[in-house]
Amino acid sequence: MKHAKFSPSAGDRWVACLRAVPLEAKAPPEIAGEAAELGTDAHEVAALFLQNDLEQARIKAGILNEKSEEHVQAVIEYCAHINEVTARMTKDDGQRVSTLIEQKVEIYAPYCWGTADTILVGKETLFVSDFKSGSGYIVPVETWQLKAYAVGVVKFCQSKGIAIPAKIVVEIFQPRARGVEAVRQVEYDLSDLVEFEIDIRNAIDRSLAGEGGFEVGGHCRWCRAKADCPGMAAAATDLAHLRMHGGNPEAALDPQALGPAQLDEALKLATVLEPWIKALWARAERYLDLGGTLSEAKLVDKRSTRKWIDEAATILWADNLKIDAYQPAKASSPAQLEKRLTPELKIKMGELVEKVSSGMTIVHMDDKRPAANDPAKLRLASDMLAAQAGKKNQGPKS
Repeated sequence: MKHAKFSPSAGDRWVACLRAVPLEAKAPPEIAGEAAELGTDAHEVAALFLQNDLEQARIKAGILNEKSEEHVQAVIEYCAHINEVTARMTKDDGQRVSTLIEQKVEIYAPYCWGTADTILVGKETLFVSDFKSGSGYIVPVETWQLKAYAVGVVKFCQSKGIAIPAKIVVEIFQPRARGVEAVRQVEYDLSDLVEFEIDIRNAIDRSLAGEGGFEVGGHCRWCRAKADCPGMAAAATDLAHLRMHGGNPEAALDPQALGPAQLDEALKLATVLEPWIKALWARAERYLDLGGTLSEAKLVDKRSTRKWIDEAATILWADNLKIDAYQPAKASSPAQLEKRLTPELKIKMGELVEKVSSGMTIVHMDDKRPAANDPAKLRLASDMLAAQAGKKNQGPKS
């Protein structure tokens, strides 16, 4: 699949780091994983259904169903949602709504363009929908990508002589997301999008002119050039030297000696370095897989697990010994059971389910979940840091 040089999906990255696109152009292409391939297939099936190509849609849906029933269910829910929105807009406007599926929109030709999953143009509302079939990453609605798509859709309508409605709504539809609403919408003013288009043009022009430096941050997570990035290398040096300690090597080796401000500084660097280190290992693995050798790493066989050579023969053998070879039956989990339910039954099932947290975990501050502030534990943390500071001030015993 061909992508724009300045892809809207990576906009938050190349706006923050103007050198990202030129550096990524030199990096080897990434091989699409299973999740990405399932997402592409789900989009294709959804587009076929919404375009009323039912014969091809059913064929493709059958193939996708063999890979993932969950993705087929997501497609069904998305199509039902778009049909519902279309019917509602048609009723409100008192006239037919124009529908565009998988429409290419140009944000700043020829450098930045994308494909909008669904565009509905009504008398009162311009509606842009982005279908996300995955469950692992919860996509926020106020993303750079979706706002850029809104710019592209407005420009597309203007190029076709279509009047721009006063209300511009964009949404993420992610039915498999856990812990958030499947439909997440935001509304933009036309003036906001005009200003945003100017920002996009300025960032692309500056990048093409070679301006800016290598800026590291959370946006580096999906960058294909992490392993070769000078900014990442500089961050690694900062962490290694722990400059916030004045170069004290003993403090650098002991995380227990860090105060809150130092912890924050170290975590800021660690957030950048974790994906960089992962990219280094991935690059080394590719190199070794091609026959190269390294003094610090090697390829080994993965840990082996036992499995039955012939499951039917095993069951027969166990039966002859009067041993039950089957696992005891137990109730399906809520996640397993809801895969076999209609949307209406899923709502009914909600009356039988409760959400119980298994505890707390540490995440980056960008995480959308609210902080779990336990007053008693906050007091313990304060006492711990105070005690640590006291030990530090006492110095070594003579």
